[in-house]
Amino acid sequence: MYRYLTAAQLSEIDRRVHNGARRFDVGERTAFETTPIAVAALEQIQRRTAQALAETLCAKAAQIARRAEDLGIQLTTRAAQTSHMLGLAVAPEEIQGTAQRLRNFNVFVGVRGSSIRISPHVYTTDQDIARLMSGLAAAAGKT
Repeated sequence: MYRYLTAAQLSEIDRRVHNGARRFDVGERTAFETTPIAVAALEQIQRRTAQALAETLCAKAAQIARRAEDLGIQLTTRAAQTSHMLGLAVAPEEIQGTAQRLRNFNVFVGVRGSSIRISPHVYTTDQDIARLMSGLAAAAGKT
C-alpha cells in the first residue's frame, strides 16, 4: 500500500537525498539552461569545416605577423608558424616586461624562452588584435 507524504516530508527527503548525493557530483551541477548554448555551438561547428577554420586562423595570424613586423618585431621563424599560432622574438631581458605590458592591455600570451607565442582563435576580433598591437607598441616604446 502506498503512503502519501506531506509537502514538508517530501522536502525533508529531498534535502537528505541531495546532501548525500553531493559526494557524487564532482562539484558540478546540472545546468539545463546552458543546453541551447551548447546546441548553438555545435551547429556552428557543423557549419565550419576544418579548411574554413584553418583559413580564418591563418588570416588572423598573418594580420598579426604583418602588423608586428610593421612595429619592428620579428617573427621567430616563418617555417615554424602554423595556421593557428605564431611566435614573436623578444630580447630575453625584455620578455617578462613585454608580457606584463600586454597583460595591462588585457592581452594574455604564452612566454616561450625569448619569444612570445600568440594564438588567435576564431572568436578573436579586430578589436582584440588592435589591443594586442597597442600593447606591443607600448612594449616597444612606439606609442
